[in-house]
Amino acid sequence: MKIGGGLTSYGAGLSAAPFLYWFELFHSFPFILAALALPAARTRLFPVVMVLFLFLTGLSSYNVFISHDIPSELKKSLSSHQNIRIEGTIRTLNSRPENGLRIDLESVVVENGNGTIPVPGALRIYADIDNSDIAPGNRVRLMARLRPPRNFATPGGFDYVRYLQRRDIIATGYTEQTANLAVIADEVKESIINRIRRWRARLRQQILSNIDSESAPLVNALTTGDRGAITQQQRQLLAQSGLAHLFAISGLHIGLVAAFLYALCRYVYLAIPIGQHKPPPRRILPPLLVPFLFGYMILTGSAISTLRAFIMLVAIVLLCGMARRSRPFDILLVAAFIILVADPLALFEPSFQLSFAGAAGIALLFPLWRHRLADKPLYLRYPLGLLAANLSATAATMPLVLMHFHILAPAGPLLNMLAIPLVSLIIVPIILVATLCQLFSAPLSLLLFKSAAVILSMFFTFCHTIVNSDYLNAVTIYSSSVEILVPIILAATLFLLYRATEQWRFVICGLSIFIAISAFAFQSPRPLTVTVLDVGQGDSTLLQFPNNKSYLVDGGGLYSDRFDIGEKVVAPALGALGIDRLEAVILTHDHPDHRKGLVYILKHFKVKEFWCGQSAEELHPDLEEVLNAKKIPYRQFEPGWQDLSTGTSLFKIFTIRTVRQKKNDQSLVLYAATGNDGVLLTSDLEKEGIRMLVSSAPPGPVNLLKIPHHGSRYSNPKPLLNTYAPGLSFISVGYNNRYKHPDPTMIEQIKKSSCRIDRTDLDGSIRYLTTGNGWAITHWKKGLFR
Repeated sequence: MKIGGGLTSYGAGLSAAPFLYWFELFHSFPFILAALALPAARTRLFPVVMVLFLFLTGLSSYNVFISHDIPSELKKSLSSHQNIRIEGTIRTLNSRPENGLRIDLESVVVENGNGTIPVPGALRIYADIDNSDIAPGNRVRLMARLRPPRNFATPGGFDYVRYLQRRDIIATGYTEQTANLAVIADEVKESIINRIRRWRARLRQQILSNIDSESAPLVNALTTGDRGAITQQQRQLLAQSGLAHLFAISGLHIGLVAAFLYALCRYVYLAIPIGQHKPPPRRILPPLLVPFLFGYMILTGSAISTLRAFIMLVAIVLLCGMARRSRPFDILLVAAFIILVADPLALFEPSFQLSFAGAAGIALLFPLWRHRLADKPLYLRYPLGLLAANLSATAATMPLVLMHFHILAPAGPLLNMLAIPLVSLIIVPIILVATLCQLFSAPLSLLLFKSAAVILSMFFTFCHTIVNSDYLNAVTIYSSSVEILVPIILAATLFLLYRATEQWRFVICGLSIFIAISAFAFQSPRPLTVTVLDVGQGDSTLLQFPNNKSYLVDGGGLYSDRFDIGEKVVAPALGALGIDRLEAVILTHDHPDHRKGLVYILKHFKVKEFWCGQSAEELHPDLEEVLNAKKIPYRQFEPGWQDLSTGTSLFKIFTIRTVRQKKNDQSLVLYAATGNDGVLLTSDLEKEGIRMLVSSAPPGPVNLLKIPHHGSRYSNPKPLLNTYAPGLSFISVGYNNRYKHPDPTMIEQIKKSSCRIDRTDLDGSIRYLTTGNGWAITHWKKGLFR
């Protein structure tokens, strides 16, 4: 079996693992198949057995790396909501925006009332204030409130738990400042790796503390690979300009370092008189460069893209030593296989996917252009070759960029034509020299770093002008998996048609057309659907009617401004569900846990109208600003029931408005029904609002009820349960929230009424599809509604 087939089988097993349930017994299956492979080695069954073996090995590897056994005592400490004493050794230090710090601790113990508990993994601690007195290897003690990581269980969401598990992190914590962090010992062993890590920490501190320019985080990213200090505005500009890849240490940077070291060593080697018959430099020097490149990889944080480039360079060195050749694409596949065997969860990192897709695009597509450029003069060959390589990488990575970052950057090819020479020929060499100078002359090093910051600042001013021009504005696109699949199929078809023989071209073309048409043709019309999104402690519900009209009711919102629930949770969920336009965005009432996520949605989705129960003048300024900027019509509802029904479905909105009424009791109430199935969305109504709603009953059946106000004790669902006898209910509530919602007495009331309860904190996102005579219920589990 060739390397491509083996990698595909193993990768398919890894890719399928998140969607499948796994049992411990299954770990034995790869060993059974390995035993069967020996007698089948010389038969036609051998390829089949190997494909199954590698597929099941991928499944097993994923589940081995994803699991952690956490002691019960430690689980109690993690859910206590109290500061606890922590002791551990600093593994890595990375920056955060606005002078913050991210600390990963290993060899950790935590203290509770019963003594110390060893932690079977690492902890990640966030601090608001940087501290230059700590370094990797320090044994430290601090107080922090820990919590286990938890995903928002929504379609299209980022798997934060898996991201941390790949780094062996089982919990995160927060401390206000690292001044509260005490160094109790220095456990750094005198190894090269630890010395390089400390050097990296000193470089980070020197750059961020002594360079006043806004480009300091970018210089730090190019020097140490630490992008944590890059601000949200800078990240947005990098995405809109298509330049984010240049500020992640990758093959480009390690290739430059290798070329610089080779040129230097070659000059020295040729200058040394060792006799007339010394071996040529290309045979003797490459192996000597490997340790230096390994050190550079450690210095820059050992990112996946750097590791990929390092493995490929080592493979090339070995091939040169054996006087053998191999296709670049095959070397790339070997590097991918090595990384995935050692680190299976790397497959799900955007950095892995983009790094290998970009390199594969260049390896496969660039040769198609190279022979056409051979006869061009040098002054044309270089820019055209750079453009061809840039377009090859862009074509290969575009579907992944849309899937992970939801942005299309038309200015990318143009700006990369300018940025790649600037970064590779000017800025990176300055930074490399500055990095070496830091060992013996800190002032000279700082001067060089400042020079790089000035150049970057000027270039970013130019980039800002370009991306804000009328024709090169970046476009935000939220696509479903089907919509992303089609361009991938098209690109693969074009490439295969170019490489395939005549007899296979019709087959490839026919299969691709069939798959693309099937992806859209076999989508059946959707009945009335209620999708309750898991947005933490807040509300966000999607109503979809059979006439393809969709309404978003509230957008959630956390009280912290660090995390935009609309950008990170609601928008990806809408995209994954195939929603690119909304008939209306509905704000039931203007509280942060309902409003904050809507700002991003209104900015980046096509919205026909905005509905609310209060006047536009009473809205939060953030909402008012985006409504005016996007010129979205505003509709305010008067008290009582308003009929909005279209087609075969009922759709009505109810509101109450009195002078002394609480804002919660001013919430819009929504009613939708098809056939014998009706849903009543009661937002955050409290006792008075519920009383007035019950006295103005909706004109139709209610067999699905949203429990008001997250199940708060200030609400009283009993009149709703007695009046409507819904049978099904749901609560939108945050996991282990500080308000202690839902109240146990409310839960008891619901259970006594023989009404089923679904909760977003326990069940994740919930989907209800009407059958006309009952609701089909599914929960978002393991990547699917099931």
